Amino acid sequence: MKTATKSSHPSTPDTPPSPLRSISLPPIGAAWPDAGGIFAGILKGKDGDYAVIVPVDSASDVGDAPWAKAIAAANQFKTGQHADYSAATRGELALCFHNVPELFQKTWYWSSTPFAGVESSAWYQTFSYGDQSYGLEAFQLRARAVRRVKI
Repeated sequence: MKTATKSSHPSTPDTPPSPLRSISLPPIGAAWPDAGGIFAGILKGKDGDYAVIVPVDSASDVGDAPWAKAIAAANQFKTGQHADYSAATRGELALCFHNVPELFQKTWYWSSTPFAGVESSAWYQTFSYGDQSYGLEAFQLRARAVRRVKI
């Protein structure tokens, strides 16, 4: 496992960074049981960096449904250990396509990210060849729950 650290102050040549906290991260694509699934990678969030965790439970992969229904079902996914899963965002699906595509069916998945340019539209991602696009929320696509762990 790798260790990620966050510094509380900028380092100078004479002072090494002092870690605020340290967390051991598994390799991308490896199980992270304490976090609730497979470690897909790290993204920058508005409140800081976070790890994206994809559960291995098949119930986290919601069948074809319109956007609102698919996202609601993904947001309701829970395990005995964690209850804070929710539907993947556009960025999280792109990360998953690049790092752990084998965890997804080779089809289209809704993101939880609405498309601002067209009313009643949202972003989606294909796991067949990696394209992202947007479409009407009435389309029947899959959705996937993920978990976010602040690091």
